[in-house]
Amino acid sequence: MAITGMTMTNRISGPERAAVLLLTLGETYGSQVWSHLDEEEIRIITGAMTQLGVVAPEQVKTLMEEFVQSLNVVAVTGDHETTERLLRKLLPDSQVEQIMDGVRGPAGRSVWQKLSNVPDVLVANYLKNEHPQTSAVVLSRMGGQQVAKILALLSPDLAVDIIHRMVHLDEIPKKTLESIEATLRAEFINAIGRGSRRDRIGQLADVFNFLDKTTEAALFAELEELDPHSAAKIRSRMFTFEGLLALDPAGIQTLIRACDTRVLAQALKGASPALTDVFMRNMSKRAGRMLEEELTTLGPMRLRLVDEAQQKVVTLARELERKGDIIIPKGGHDEVIL
Repeated sequence: MAITGMTMTNRISGPERAAVLLLTLGETYGSQVWSHLDEEEIRIITGAMTQLGVVAPEQVKTLMEEFVQSLNVVAVTGDHETTERLLRKLLPDSQVEQIMDGVRGPAGRSVWQKLSNVPDVLVANYLKNEHPQTSAVVLSRMGGQQVAKILALLSPDLAVDIIHRMVHLDEIPKKTLESIEATLRAEFINAIGRGSRRDRIGQLADVFNFLDKTTEAALFAELEELDPHSAAKIRSRMFTFEGLLALDPAGIQTLIRACDTRVLAQALKGASPALTDVFMRNMSKRAGRMLEEELTTLGPMRLRLVDEAQQKVVTLARELERKGDIIIPKGGHDEVIL
């Protein structure tokens, strides 16, 4: 039956109102409403929908206005807390954390969230100069995997002292925690942020480290013509395959364990005898024999393939450094202590 007359809203049934609303919302906007209806409600509303006939635009408008008025909403509040509460009812917690972290941006993240993104080496170096009790509080707020890596970078005596204090750590007073957070923010987190913003040369050196050789050479040629001084500074900060000479024995061994033997063999085809010797000296006899066999079976290789293999090893080394598994001296192999 067609709904006619301006007074129809006084006599239209609930299912018919729902049918008009869902037809107005359409497929795009109404799908969420349909998903919350049970089978009986869907049957009733679809039954009413098939009997509506033509509903004039004025009548639809009147129905929609009455619907909004029936909500009796005076105002709504949109902020981070309200949004997060709503999302947690609809999505998994891990997804909510990711979404809200992006919405808040760097300025909205807590000190502890920011600290979890700081390289483990930097955190360890900072804690070396802090009181062990403060270090215990800081580490108690961090994830187990990151804490394990940080403790491994500290001296055994200090690590044991911190662990002992963590075991006996009572509930931390709010004022104490706020004081530590303020200190971390002022002396550590913000200092890292300011330093990273200033170090544009280091940032660009990282960019060039991830470029293929052809693109790198082309960009350097242009940059050296435009600004030779800056080009030289960037080149001096880049980490190359030969720069692996700067790693200490523990770092080389960690890299060997993480690297595919064939990729390492391909990379060493273009390496200096000194670097090849460093890798061989830090391998077990069995692993060394396997690497020598791999080098023998490879035969002659195109320079492009050697460059690609070396870039894979360098990328892996940079990733291990970011995780705090190895330390790459910033000045290259000139800084190696023999």
